[in-house]
Order: sequence, then structure tokens, then C-alpha cells
Amino acid sequence: MRKDKLYWAVKKAGVVINKAAEVGVLSFETSAIRGFVMEGVQCDLYEAVPEFCDKIALDVAAYKRTALHRVAVSDYNGTLDLCMAGPSTFNAAQTASPAINHDGYDKSTAQIITVKCVDFADVDTADYDLVTVDVEGGEYSVLSRMRSRPKVIALETQSRDYCNPRLGAIADWMVENGYSVWIWNNTDTVFYKGSPPALGIAETLKAKWHNYRYYAGRL
Repeated sequence: MRKDKLYWAVKKAGVVINKAAEVGVLSFETSAIRGFVMEGVQCDLYEAVPEFCDKIALDVAAYKRTALHRVAVSDYNGTLDLCMAGPSTFNAAQTASPAINHDGYDKSTAQIITVKCVDFADVDTADYDLVTVDVEGGEYSVLSRMRSRPKVIALETQSRDYCNPRLGAIADWMVENGYSVWIWNNTDTVFYKGSPPALGIAETLKAKWHNYRYYAGRL
């Protein structure tokens, strides 16, 4: 997703965000919640790759209401092996990811690093208004442990010849918790809790098409 589209949609719709989280940041320049950080909203950034964290820490040092957590996030506590693939770095246990599907990434020759992993249920204080997750195929492992029920949730769900391996489980969770498809692009789906605010006829029609194509019209 164009990284400012989420911020643009929230501001245009007048949705109030008091606390936000991003899981899988990569960099502050590409952060999906950069606008909220700069606005002074309380934000938690979760990133596991040390070299990415070092740069993010410098970039957000002036924003006192933003906390950087140098950990991977999933559905357990322990460690996690990452296949280093630049912006497409992914959990080594996965058999599908954008790096594998798009770029023919060869796990047998991968550079692997081991990082600390935390259960999202242990760090989610149940008061996030917005959560965005981009962890290259591991999104449901975070979503399934979410204690908050944010107004807005953004997940990487599809792109070209890749479809999130847990898309069915994501759809089930959204139905059970009262979320609808709000906006989307070539890689991400943004879900809204309850009836989503209108952003114009074009965005509404795109959301309806996306809902039927990927979620069988359930959302």
C-alpha cells in the first residue's frame, strides 16, 4: 500500500486515533503509521531486524510518544528464525511469502538470523485504535493474539501471484469480530470495525470488488 494512504483515509474519514501500533516496520520512511508518529499520537513500533531497528531508533528519537520494540511478534514467546530478504525478510518456517512467490527466494542458501519473539497477547494492552501488520505471511499469528479490537486493522494479504496463506482464517476472524473491508491496494487490505466511513464512490466500489474477490463477499 502507498504508505500514506492509510493515514489519508483515517484523516479524511475523521476517525480519531489515540494509540497505534505497527508490526513489521522496515523503516520510518516507509512506515504505515509515520503520519501518526509525526502528529504526536502514542505509537508502538515492532521490528526485529537489528540493522533496521538502529536506523528507526535514530529517526524516531525526537518523537517522545513513540516506542520502538526490538522484537518479532507472533503467537508465542521465544525466538524466531528470519530469512534475510531485505524488505521481504520473513519467518524461516514459512513455505510461502512474497519473497518466495515473487522473487524465487531460495531458502536453502538463505542468510538466517535468530531474533527474540514475543506473543502479541503479552504486549497488546487492549487499547490500540489502529494496528497495521506487515510480516510477509505471518499476519494471522499476530491477529489471532490481538487483545485490542481496533477501529482500523491493516494487513498484508495479497500481491500478484501471492496470497496470504492464512487468508481464510483472517476472514473468519474479521467476520467473528465485526470488521468490514474498507480500503485496499495491490498488497494490503484495511479493515474497519463496524460500518466503514465512506471515502467516495470509487473507493467504495473498489472495496466491494476486493471483498468479493478475496473474501467471497463475507466482509
